[in-house]
Amino acid sequence: MVALRVWVSAPSRLHFGMVNPVGANGRIYVSLGVGIEEPRTVVEAELSDSLVVEGVQRRLALRFAERTAKAFGVYQAKVKVHSTAPRHVGLGSTTQLALSVAYAMLTLNRVDEDVPVVSKALGLGRQSGVGTYVFERGGFVLDGGHGGRGSFPPLVLRASVPDWWRFIVVIPMGRGVSGRAEQRAFEVLEPTPESSKLVGQASSIVLCKLLPALVDEDLEGFGRALTELQETVGSMFSGVQGGRYNPASARVIEVLKNLKVEGYGQSSWGPAVYAVTSDDKAEVLAGRIKKRLKMKSRVFVVKADNQGASITMTG
Repeated sequence: MVALRVWVSAPSRLHFGMVNPVGANGRIYVSLGVGIEEPRTVVEAELSDSLVVEGVQRRLALRFAERTAKAFGVYQAKVKVHSTAPRHVGLGSTTQLALSVAYAMLTLNRVDEDVPVVSKALGLGRQSGVGTYVFERGGFVLDGGHGGRGSFPPLVLRASVPDWWRFIVVIPMGRGVSGRAEQRAFEVLEPTPESSKLVGQASSIVLCKLLPALVDEDLEGFGRALTELQETVGSMFSGVQGGRYNPASARVIEVLKNLKVEGYGQSSWGPAVYAVTSDDKAEVLAGRIKKRLKMKSRVFVVKADNQGASITMTG
């Protein structure tokens, strides 16, 4: 008899920023981003007499497995993590690992639950819901931020990214802000006349430039709007990350500016940086970026993931 197994394969995500990180004039945070096909988080689960977790990032995976078991009563699972995105570089590895572990266990035990509900039970989405909705649906996502204590960011918009668009991802040495340091960083962000003005500018960029360009498949317009958004959002975070960009990210950004790519930005707290371009130019541009970088880094070309996580059961 073949044992029952569940496989979960989840995309990574690029975080395009927060429209309102300071809580001025409306709901706080309001985040947007996109799923990308690589790197993938792959988790396997099979029935077991007790909860067992093996593989890469075991300690973190065990933490989320225990939270899942407690929240949903699914204790009989042997979980193995085969791969994850690199940690603390801006690709959303924690959310994808947490949800992959949870859905491997839930599917194995035939428990059906909405992704935002699971995400909240795991302690995710305290600021952004982008990773949650990328797991659930893939594509470009915009959440509605937080409206009050205990809320979870609602999904405002989900759209497919054109198949011929490509992202060049650059991961230099270094790490972004995470954990308690991230929480402290958000706590010191407060509305001021200047930051409130920047929130208005960011809102206008998203609504009047970025979203229409995405719907129209206008790559150049989307790239310009994305760059402008990143510079605006980066100004709001400059006091807590050492400048408009993470210092490691800033060196890569200068290379991208000089190469005149359609659009670029820093994913979350960095140090991961991305450029958006077309499929016929991406590999050549990636090669030029590698040659011009005077620092150790990983550079790769990737498509948007318009599907979200795949969950399969065998046996």
